[in-house]
Amino acid sequence: MRRQETVLEDCRSPRRIRCQEIKYPGDMASLTKDFVRPEIPKPTELEVSETNRLVIAIWEKKVSAYCTRTDYLDSNLKTAYAVILGQCSEAMKAKLTSRDKESRK
Repeated sequence: MRRQETVLEDCRSPRRIRCQEIKYPGDMASLTKDFVRPEIPKPTELEVSETNRLVIAIWEKKVSAYCTRTDYLDSNLKTAYAVILGQCSEAMKAKLTSRDKESRK
């Protein structure tokens, strides 16, 4: 009985790891729902004449968060496509490859 529980835990661990790898999962919602790449809103431009150090620091933090989210989105998309492609049969992969070649023409 103990061995069976260990095997079950080993089978579940890749899923747990994949779920932990995805950061900002809310950005992936439109991809899974509407099959559209999510758009992350860019921070507004900072006024050139702005001299308030607090406002500048907040703006820099927003820019940093935007860059982080876009990096994680790219990483999450690669992970999702790898998981989906890994579950496809060889026939489905061949069909997807042929469609990709046709769309390039």
